[in-house]
Amino acid sequence: MPKWIISLRKWILSFFSSMFSFFSGKAARSFGSLIRYLYFLRFSILLWLLPFLLCALNETGARALLSGIVTPVRCVQYLCASFFLIAAGFESLTLARIVLFHGEERFSHEPPLWLVRFFAAERKKEHQWFPRHRWVVESLAPIGSQLPTAAMFVYFFTNGGKEGVAPDQIALGLASGTLLALFFWYAICGFYYLTYQPINQSSDDEPQSATAKTLVLPRWMFFLSDSGKRGRLGDVLEYAKSPDILERVTGFFARFFPISGYKQNRRGLLYEAHYFALVSSGGFFGLYIALCPITAPMPVSFWPLVSSIFYVLGGLMFVRVAHKTVPGGAQLPAREARHLRCWKWVLGIFMLCFSLSIPVLYFIEDAERFPILALVLILIMSAGWLLGGIAFFLDRFRVPVLTLVIMTIVVPRMLHLDFGMDEHYLSIATRQSAATLPTPAEILAAKLQALPADQPLVIVTSTGGGIHAAAWTAAVLEQLEHLFHDNQMPELKSFHDHILLLSTVSGGSAGLYTYLRELDPKLNAGNPQWDRMPIEAECSSLEAVGWGLVYYDIPKSVVPVIPYFLPPSTGVDDLKQQPLSFLHIKDRTWALRRAFARNLNDAYCQTVFEQNTNLSSKFGMVLRNHVLDAHNQNEKNEAELMAGNLNPLDDSIPAFTMNTTTVEGGYRFLSANYRVIPASLSPDLFNPEPAESFLQVYGRSKLPDPPVNQNTANKYADLPLATAAQLSATFPYVSSATTFPSMNHKLGVHFVDGGYYDNDGTASAMEFLRAALDCWGDGRRVQASSSIPNPCELIKQRAGDKDHLPDHPLRIILVEIRNSPDVTPTGQTCCIAWQDIAGGNTPWNLFDQLVAPLQGFWGAGHDSITDRNRNVLLMLMGTYKGRLDLKHFVIDDRSTAPNSTATDKPLTDPLNWSLTPAQQFEVTNTATNDANCARYQQIKSCFLPGAACNESAAPLPVEHNTCRRTHP
Repeated sequence: MPKWIISLRKWILSFFSSMFSFFSGKAARSFGSLIRYLYFLRFSILLWLLPFLLCALNETGARALLSGIVTPVRCVQYLCASFFLIAAGFESLTLARIVLFHGEERFSHEPPLWLVRFFAAERKKEHQWFPRHRWVVESLAPIGSQLPTAAMFVYFFTNGGKEGVAPDQIALGLASGTLLALFFWYAICGFYYLTYQPINQSSDDEPQSATAKTLVLPRWMFFLSDSGKRGRLGDVLEYAKSPDILERVTGFFARFFPISGYKQNRRGLLYEAHYFALVSSGGFFGLYIALCPITAPMPVSFWPLVSSIFYVLGGLMFVRVAHKTVPGGAQLPAREARHLRCWKWVLGIFMLCFSLSIPVLYFIEDAERFPILALVLILIMSAGWLLGGIAFFLDRFRVPVLTLVIMTIVVPRMLHLDFGMDEHYLSIATRQSAATLPTPAEILAAKLQALPADQPLVIVTSTGGGIHAAAWTAAVLEQLEHLFHDNQMPELKSFHDHILLLSTVSGGSAGLYTYLRELDPKLNAGNPQWDRMPIEAECSSLEAVGWGLVYYDIPKSVVPVIPYFLPPSTGVDDLKQQPLSFLHIKDRTWALRRAFARNLNDAYCQTVFEQNTNLSSKFGMVLRNHVLDAHNQNEKNEAELMAGNLNPLDDSIPAFTMNTTTVEGGYRFLSANYRVIPASLSPDLFNPEPAESFLQVYGRSKLPDPPVNQNTANKYADLPLATAAQLSATFPYVSSATTFPSMNHKLGVHFVDGGYYDNDGTASAMEFLRAALDCWGDGRRVQASSSIPNPCELIKQRAGDKDHLPDHPLRIILVEIRNSPDVTPTGQTCCIAWQDIAGGNTPWNLFDQLVAPLQGFWGAGHDSITDRNRNVLLMLMGTYKGRLDLKHFVIDDRSTAPNSTATDKPLTDPLNWSLTPAQQFEVTNTATNDANCARYQQIKSCFLPGAACNESAAPLPVEHNTCRRTHP
């Protein structure tokens, strides 16, 4: 064998032997230490990664849910978001340094050297990194903690530019928030250096120096020397002695902590990292509590003022404690004593500036619009402080923290220890007598009496789709109302005078809510303002949902005893109550209802609309008195906007239903101002029972005796339209499944989104038509109005019956408002089940199989429901052939199509309750484009004498767009 082969073999064996020894020795221990400390740092790492995660998810399909969270629209909202983003980065740094400073003592495992050096957490002099450039080393970790924040700031500009947010709003907000965060953290860190007397221990328990360790802001920012010797401007901070009262307070807290990893001995004070964590987390939780009444979804009396005073007093107490610090040890020279007084003033001014910012912002901006991103950060930061602290204690005993949290949430519910305190109740109103609910036959007869014989009736349906569907519904109805208000044709009645029924689902119901407000003559004084409907429907409600989650729903889920002290609202007349009343903190679903009602007359909605459309200054303030004036007006709206008050037999009030779905049974349920009586008393398997109406089920009996309170005695339930819209738009997990307040030992069913059953709203429209044309329950019906003594006879004269055809069939115009593009026929006669690989379809893998059931449920309940409804509609037209002449017009938002070439197409349609400026512009621009304007004209032609009414014909191009544009 050649010598070179023998040498090569020896070299290879030697190399692998060395590598094995290396990896089985020091490297293996280092790798094991790294994995171990990554686990100890898990909550700090997750908090640090949060901005990156939000940015990444917003570029995926999750954008439909996240766009409203990561896209604030006002300068003050960016201020709040940037403050809490910076705070989250510094919190993650604090949690990490606690573990690295004291993890070896607590867990008996040495951390990796490179982590120790990066976080400037050396416990031995030989571990120090660049000792001559200590200021650089101490700055690395604070800078690294803010890298996700910086990335989020850049994303604010790039994403905000795409979503139509003014760059100057973003820039000013981020700059102000950064300055405010600097005031807060500089004051906190300065207070830490001023009041803490450090005794830094090395691994062999020998004191190293009398300097406090860097935790957030490095020592050089306070002009502190590395050694702690006097010589620099800030060294006087560490030679000050904290007041005796503060030492007693910190000593009291120290008694509750064990020794290992927390303090030097049984009677010693907490280590500096824990001391700093107590100070900073105390400031944070104080801010968390103070913001609860200030950011509530409606103006709250008394408590916001108390909260603001409380936080300002906290700032003054901070100043007082800092002022009480005295030089420790030997008397300071006069020059250094002056330096110490200056430091006290600087730190006090910084903290006062931050404390005073809360009441200032409260009075110059609508605090109810506190950004949802800041609320999310508050929630996660609260969890970070709690879980990080619990983990540092329990990881020593190898107790999994997340498993413990999950058990705390799940076990009490499994054992039914909640005793009904976890229930969510829908909000009802009370009235002196039961509401009168006419039947479809009575409503049809009333409309036939009111309109000329040659005029058709209109049925409007609207699909679901979150706030975009609400805005789209309001925009289309606005255009139709303006089009029918033709001064050149005074004989043409208003569009709403022709409406027989409005049937909406999910987000479409929120849009209908704004329309019904304009139809109510008690509110509009005979002058409906159609232009404000889109403003109301487009306005965000997401902040209200976030408030309910952060301040009630999630805390009570994690801490099961909270509902015993703060029970859920009963739901009876609770929309008239404040969020913090009678020891009840309202949940996120109540907050969403309040937000719907608030948006009907809101200074913020108007200001943001004018800002986005360049009708006013981009930095216009929403002063507190404007918010309160709007709230007072809303109280009048809420008292009137009840389903029982809107009688469809009155002039200009149509029948309506905001469709919802019952969890128990999956039935379609009507939040309506009418009722459908079964066709026959005898059960018929082939003629199922019609959908029940809310007031039909819950509004006929008196509320329970004894009542919930004295104001509900001997009263009946009514349905606020805000509740009806929320029930229909119960988007999964954004709002909770709710039930009627329990009464007479009966429990009501739970209601979820109407889109679970029918996302088009067509099923209720077809049921209404059948019930009206066939006069269901005629012999058993109680007449709702003496003005129509025999509605069935009138219907028979105009629309005939199954034995006699009329001379002219009943004309119905079905206007289907679709939040998404209408279904498009393929034109194929076979084999549409084949998928084109070139279109992006690939063979399935395990993940596809996992999501297949959910995808199938979604497709069956949403994608294919329109085809089924169209088939049933054709059967209905065939059944009533000769009696019914139905024309079907679809007004769809084609800019949402994936292959749309529209230049106004937004990045996505949001399924949450917030629209960006670009999405708002898209709604209005699409609703008024030439194609849809021609479709409106086509609908109007059905009401003109001698004009053709053909829904299948393509709309003629318009020479002059007559649609009313509220956006420039």
